[in-house]
Amino acid sequence: MLHKSALALIGTVLPLIAAVPASAGLDILLTNDDGFDAPGITALRAALIGAGHSVTTVAPAENQSGKGGSINTDVFDIPDGLMMLVNQNPGDPNPLWSLAGTPADSAKAGLDILMKDDPPDLVVSGLNFGQNLGKPGSNTSGTEGAALVAAFAGIPSIAGSVALDISESGANFPSTVAALAPASAFIVSLIATIEANGFPEKTRMLNVNFPVPYEDIVGVAVTKLGDGADLELPLFDVSQGFPPFLPPLPFPGCDVSPVCFVGVGIGFSPFPDGEKNADVDAHRQKYITISPMNADMSAGNKAEDSTQGLLGGLTP
Repeated sequence: MLHKSALALIGTVLPLIAAVPASAGLDILLTNDDGFDAPGITALRAALIGAGHSVTTVAPAENQSGKGGSINTDVFDIPDGLMMLVNQNPGDPNPLWSLAGTPADSAKAGLDILMKDDPPDLVVSGLNFGQNLGKPGSNTSGTEGAALVAAFAGIPSIAGSVALDISESGANFPSTVAALAPASAFIVSLIATIEANGFPEKTRMLNVNFPVPYEDIVGVAVTKLGDGADLELPLFDVSQGFPPFLPPLPFPGCDVSPVCFVGVGIGFSPFPDGEKNADVDAHRQKYITISPMNADMSAGNKAEDSTQGLLGGLTP
């Protein structure tokens, strides 16, 4: 069930109607970056099948978090460049495949091989362990990288992520685990609304993030990607010691030569975010955030005209 009956929307891009029932069901390609047997994708797969959708799952054989849109480029490296695609449940009408590759590879395997002759109506990526907020988070997220593969192919997609409470790191994040079932139910309801109303105009992908604990959620906000990523994973110079939870960033740079060892730290983006109506801010205020995205990575017509005016005199 959705948390509370009143869904507080910031903006009106996507009217969410919890009571919309599922129709005969969609053909869905399901993927993720945490691995084919991770708790998030397992919960979401069960919810989608339970709602009457036909689900083909193709996901990495192992955890591939933070891979963004990376793909296998070993095109001429045979056999070492081959990726093993394994059917984990032969005979199941909702097949579950694992791929020894990245999240983007998994989405491509689904679209280019397994569903080549009968493309899916929708691609769903998730549920991810950990929020994927803001422009930096969207750039590095394997969950979103897989969803963007579909968007680039002209197929609408949804990327879903459930937040981590860093204070629970020693206890395997119980709030995240508890949120997987209701977050899966929310994704099912979101898909039912899309079935009834269509995908939002000029949108190829919806980036959905769930705060935790789920029972503390106050509503739903349609947002933009923030300038920050909420949870940052900056590199630091290990000779300076492990950094505290902060900004400011960056950490002191390596000033010893010829060798320097660097590690991954943890930092948090400033609050409020620099972008108006940012997903990072709404997420911190305990809203489920839905950020409409598209597959156009250009800067637009005005930027083209401006660039032509500045650089039009260049010659080879």
